[in-house]
Amino acid sequence: MVVKVEVWPGGWSGRAREVGRAAVANVTPFAAVAEYVAVLYDDRGMLSSTYIGGHVRSAGFWPLVARVAGSRGASPPQSRVGDEWRELADAIWDRMYEDVRPGG
Repeated sequence: MVVKVEVWPGGWSGRAREVGRAAVANVTPFAAVAEYVAVLYDDRGMLSSTYIGGHVRSAGFWPLVARVAGSRGASPPQSRVGDEWRELADAIWDRMYEDVRPGG
């Protein structure tokens, strides 16, 4: 799942500017209560990754989006997910938005 956040100055879609993006990967695809790895990036160059556990899939995607967004305040920039998820977080980042890679 990719969540893209845009600002529309004056409500004009033609002036839309992306201010953030999050990519979320389910690491337990067949579980009713799932675990996710997420990578978040914003227009200030802040990159972070996080692990989200215990999401009840039947609750839908909005509670998951809220938890991912809420992790931003709890995760310092460049925070690391557990070593077991690091490779996945890197792959998510590569697929999510290659042209915003810092220094790239």
